[in-house]
Amino acid sequence: VAGLVAGNNCGVAPGAELYALKVLDSRGSGSEAYAMAAIEWAVFNKLDIVNMSFGASMASSAFQQMINAAAQRGLIMVAAAGNDGGYYASFPAAFENVISVAAIDENLEHADFSNIYPTNDISAPGVNIISSYLGNSYESLDGTSMASHLVTGSLSLIINNQDLENILKETATPLHLGSEFEDYEVFGAGLVRADMMAENYSKSRLMEIVRRVLW
Repeated sequence: VAGLVAGNNCGVAPGAELYALKVLDSRGSGSEAYAMAAIEWAVFNKLDIVNMSFGASMASSAFQQMINAAAQRGLIMVAAAGNDGGYYASFPAAFENVISVAAIDENLEHADFSNIYPTNDISAPGVNIISSYLGNSYESLDGTSMASHLVTGSLSLIINNQDLENILKETATPLHLGSEFEDYEVFGAGLVRADMMAENYSKSRLMEIVRRVLW
């Protein structure tokens, strides 16, 4: 997933600087305490964005409080919406102040495994996603973990902007499912558009330069 953020051949933002904060063991198991410690480390070391490709069906109020405190300190938190394949909450993605990322396929349709839930914020490709892999190779994988990192990479392109989540949602392409679920529960604001985000940021920077010159 790191390659999807900053890989030279497959990353959204090759200039991004990555930190690996280990919160799970070799079997993929861990605890809230480790996740909270990593978020605290990220805040104190002034990281810009944290991506969380893990989840659980329940979470404590202490974890929510940590998330809220980190958000108040300016940390942007992105998380995979989960791969349970139904109407499920997955934490930390389902927390307020976390950008929850659902997955779509190459046809811009809902990926069957991607969780549906009211807290979904945005969607990104998550099916047959090619990236760097162990052993100096490349592999194609599926999952909301792939989708979340594409959003994290997109956000890193405009990291100096003060209102990242709103720009993320305002520039998204709306998507529609036509089912018993509301579109926002499935797709959030729609398909992430790194190109539109960058264009929005460029226009904002240009206007700021013009203001400075005029004043």
